[in-house]
Amino acid sequence: MSFSNRVKNEAAKVKIDRSCCVIAELAGFVRMNGHITLRQGGPEIRFVTENASVARRIFTFIKRFYSDDVSSYVSKNSALKKNNNYNIVLE
Repeated sequence: MSFSNRVKNEAAKVKIDRSCCVIAELAGFVRMNGHITLRQGGPEIRFVTENASVARRIFTFIKRFYSDDVSSYVSKNSALKKNNNYNIVLE
């Protein structure tokens, strides 16, 4: 396991209860892993990561603090064909 994966796994275990901290962390995820798309039905925010712990954390934060209308799915990384990509979509 790489150093960055170990750090991400450890950081994903830090407990956060304050909504201001959740907003700050989600803002960082949007900047690093997020894609905002404008569709006819409204905006869509999509997070893509190779780290399952990070994906679980994003999904949990969005579901608990923002919306139940969040979905997730797993796809194969098309470039390397070995890692999974975890996709979290908020419409």
